[in-house]
Amino acid sequence: MPNLTVQSKESSVDVNGAQSDNSAVVQHNPTSSGPTSVSRVEDAPRQRSIKQLGVARPSLLRQRLELQRLVGEISTKFINLPAEGINQHICEALGQLAQFLGFDRAAINKFSGQRDASPVTHIWTAAGLPSFAPIFAEDNLPWLTKRLAQGHEVHLPDVDTLPPAAQKDRETCQRYDVQSAYHWPLRAGTDVIGSWALISIGEKRPFPDKFPEGLQLFGQIMASAL
Repeated sequence: MPNLTVQSKESSVDVNGAQSDNSAVVQHNPTSSGPTSVSRVEDAPRQRSIKQLGVARPSLLRQRLELQRLVGEISTKFINLPAEGINQHICEALGQLAQFLGFDRAAINKFSGQRDASPVTHIWTAAGLPSFAPIFAEDNLPWLTKRLAQGHEVHLPDVDTLPPAAQKDRETCQRYDVQSAYHWPLRAGTDVIGSWALISIGEKRPFPDKFPEGLQLFGQIMASAL
């Protein structure tokens, strides 16, 4: 089955309440045979923060309600979606959540049980950033892969704080200029079938700890869709 690259242009409200209309690249790679080629689209200006817009910061309650609405819409769309549209919707959902929370990249990978062949099956990348080879190789991220496969969440506000045992993981993050990364396992029943992640490129970003219920629900929806 050929690799599929989907171009998407989305409008959303970020966690600061700013409106965005960003062209971005989303990828679906249904196989583990190798990287997906990505067609770039025009760069779009980054979202302006609420401070730049001179508007009062929305309340935490409003932010949570906005995220709840967004996750609900993502879930509802899956109900009557034809099978051929599921992968595109997963990619678009990753982009919607990443933009809302202010991240540059979001991805899903599935565990294959084969060394060097745990593929990133779905990825969204903000406009203006280079594409990412969709392979979640155990040789490149061995410590992280092991932790996630065991069912642990791995939250890295600063990848430089990775333990000495994760030296290879740190080198991989530095190669892609990953500054912060937050990973959650995806479960089907009691089995861990993969993971999903929010990633910040070029600058550190704190953990979005104000939205635990929304993030948990999003992960459950993605696991069910795979």
